[in-house]
Amino acid sequence: MNAVTSPLVSGRDFVIERWQVETSIPEAALEVEKTRLQSAQRRVAAGVASPMEVEASRTRMLEMEAAIGAMQKKVGIRQRLLKREMDAALADLRVLEVEAEQRRQTLEPRIDLARQTVKDLEAKFQTGNADRVELMRSQLQLLEIELEIAKVNVDLANIQRQIAQKVKKD
Repeated sequence: MNAVTSPLVSGRDFVIERWQVETSIPEAALEVEKTRLQSAQRRVAAGVASPMEVEASRTRMLEMEAAIGAMQKKVGIRQRLLKREMDAALADLRVLEVEAEQRRQTLEPRIDLARQTVKDLEAKFQTGNADRVELMRSQLQLLEIELEIAKVNVDLANIQRQIAQKVKKD
């Protein structure tokens, strides 16, 4: 079981162990992305790559950092639950909150990147170096990300309202 409220098994906490293993994936990906970023920066400096390549790499790094931070927070919540500093219902809500915050942290840099892509394509379109379909596709992608972050913000607000009600009761 992978739920924050799963019981210990023979004194072992398999939930935290699993989460620590799962954290190794974004940690490794972060290291790979750091190398990619350095490579992209060198190519941009040499004039053979677009600055957007650097921004895309930075965006992926932010995503990996958000995943690592979220997992660390979830481990902290699990530890507080095991120490009986919070009950299971609150722990579940706190994990949902962390996951929603992670999703928002992942989407925010994507919005910035999508906005920059739209801006660049609009400039290229004005000079005849990009076609209308490509521009419209990038605008649609931006709208989809903005819609997704709006949904995440609603979910996060609902979760935080539930947390406040739970804390108020206790």
